[in-house]
Amino acid sequence: MSNNKDFKIKNGIKPTVYQETLGTVVSGSEGYSIGSASYDSKSFNVSSQTTNPYGLRISQDGTRVIILDRVDSNLVQYNLSTAYDITTSVAQGTEFSLSTQTTSPMGIAVSNSGAKVYVSNEENPDNIYQYDLSTSWDVSTASYSGNSFSPQTQAASSSGIYVKEDGTKLYVRDITTDVVYQYTMSTPYDVSTASYDSKSLSVSSQSSNGYGITFSTDGLRFFITDINNNIYQYNLSTAWDISTGTYSSTSFSVTSQESAVLGLDFSNSGQKMYIVGQGSDTIYQYSSALSKAQLDLSTGSVFDYTPTSNAQVKLTNPAASGTASGATLLLGSEDSAGVASTFSTTLYTGTGAAKTISNGLNLSTDGGLVWIKRRDSAGSHSLWDSGRGISNWLSSDSTSAQIDYTTTAMVSFNTDGFTLGVDTVVNASAASMVSWSFKKKTKFFDIVTYTGTGVAGRTVSHNLGSIPGMIIFKKTSASDNWAVYHRGANGGTDPEDYRLELNENFPQSNRDGFLYDTAPTATEFTVGDGALSNTNGATYVAYLFAHDTDASSLIKCDSYTGNGSSNGPEINLGWEPQWLMIKRTDGTSSWQIVDNVRGMPVGGNDLVLHADQNYSEAALTWDIVSPTSTGFKIVNAGAVVNQSGGNFIYMAIRNSFVPTITYDPTLQWSGGTAPTATATGEKDVITFNTTDGGTTYKSALAIDGAK
Repeated sequence: MSNNKDFKIKNGIKPTVYQETLGTVVSGSEGYSIGSASYDSKSFNVSSQTTNPYGLRISQDGTRVIILDRVDSNLVQYNLSTAYDITTSVAQGTEFSLSTQTTSPMGIAVSNSGAKVYVSNEENPDNIYQYDLSTSWDVSTASYSGNSFSPQTQAASSSGIYVKEDGTKLYVRDITTDVVYQYTMSTPYDVSTASYDSKSLSVSSQSSNGYGITFSTDGLRFFITDINNNIYQYNLSTAWDISTGTYSSTSFSVTSQESAVLGLDFSNSGQKMYIVGQGSDTIYQYSSALSKAQLDLSTGSVFDYTPTSNAQVKLTNPAASGTASGATLLLGSEDSAGVASTFSTTLYTGTGAAKTISNGLNLSTDGGLVWIKRRDSAGSHSLWDSGRGISNWLSSDSTSAQIDYTTTAMVSFNTDGFTLGVDTVVNASAASMVSWSFKKKTKFFDIVTYTGTGVAGRTVSHNLGSIPGMIIFKKTSASDNWAVYHRGANGGTDPEDYRLELNENFPQSNRDGFLYDTAPTATEFTVGDGALSNTNGATYVAYLFAHDTDASSLIKCDSYTGNGSSNGPEINLGWEPQWLMIKRTDGTSSWQIVDNVRGMPVGGNDLVLHADQNYSEAALTWDIVSPTSTGFKIVNAGAVVNQSGGNFIYMAIRNSFVPTITYDPTLQWSGGTAPTATATGEKDVITFNTTDGGTTYKSALAIDGAK
């Protein structure tokens, strides 16, 4: 192709390139793109509550905004009746005074869950103070935690601050030197445990006397405000490492709206940007998105695409000379939600010798869970996690206590996967195996270990950052059943009163004492005095899976009601799943696990494994679900997944790529023969970015990862 553009190939696959003509263009957008930002003509005046708004934070669901009032030393809250629409704001009416700790507040940060608020103080002592909210994002429930931290050794006059979504990092901007400093909180979300990382970045070449600072959710971009009413963007080559930041040469002026911009924040997707300042005492709303074109090539017709601004272009559905039948080529959209670095299904063949599995997940630094199952014959499930120590084996189909395999099974968690030893449970010679890897990440997955007290009502803290959708408990010090809480149990009515068992196919049972009749929160869960969750002196592990309703969510845990038909319920997730676990709660059925790497086709047999059984895959091949672009559909009338009137729970994980269309590999494409069918699970994508809007494209590229 001769348009001289910057091409970027995802997944590290060396492709074979073919030329084809374009078909339909579907437009979209990509967040955190301030170079393409525009004012939405939406604003909200806050002068009735404050004439000195110095900072703002918006909740992840877009229904709450907290403003920092400098002069009155208050936190002021607004509720949005329409998510992310600032014009629908209503003042809560209750403010929280910071004056006991500070009369010169400068910056504000809020934890993802909204349970913690942090406020910086300009004057001596130059402290950052931490406040607890008993009800998330409700400042009327705030109280001073007693925790504080002084960054004065580095930042003599703190202004803007930001806390990483998992609570492990704190960033402080010094208004005097215009340097951003990075700190680690050894106890997540506890500012009193902060220590300097010896990492910093000067922004003085772009900004002077600035206040606001915020990050993109992936930690690869951060943004600052400037006294000259500009927003500046910096790119980080290593996520969350401020020392790797460089100015992106991208900025956005808000001068037309605000003369003294101070606070800055984005919606969770980065599609919306919000500022506040004391020039007009007004919150202004902007769209912050890059134009994105989805090029559907299925028609095989010539299509002239002329970008009107900088754009990201993605390709789908490469047809071969107007034909769309035959073998499958898997192209897909960019992994904007970050699923590929958080969850992985990986197939491998055992060698009986040390073997490293590379799956793109940093399990060494972030921690997580690796769940392994043999496919071609009977064999126990094995679960290995960073919380208990990676050498300790547990099996979901067994009641056994954990067993220490030293280095014979799971040898290490790595920055790109994990390394196996020689034990046959994970690496039998010539065995066909599957691994499911879950990285610890806020609003996705967390691991908690604790020792039981035998006291009902004991609370256990976690760092999931959202209310768990499912919690799996296992006593590790002795033999006992696995216990499962799921928000969809009992049809979602008082699910904390009910318990399932991962190692059994039994229906739910009413166990008020299991979670002490107490629903879990975004920061803790409560256990009763039962053997499966709180025997005195026993050790436990709990795996927490989120139920995230945001558009950028990676995981959902919910329920559906069966209709007893092969034309079963269709469940809307908002995205296509790559992994599903389904269990009937009101009747006997095993825990069904399917994924799109082993095979979860539309209108074909699913390769099923049961969490509670050691069966081979071949014994469990049947068509139960069909994935859709927005969820999945039950296509089996059987009682284990679709009993009429039955209650079924599920956990779904988002697909990182979207499979596309079939085509005839025998036909000739311009520039060469059509690609051959990709191997199972291969997902390839190409993107290219315009840098000189107005260029017309009349041809495109297809990728063949199988060659």
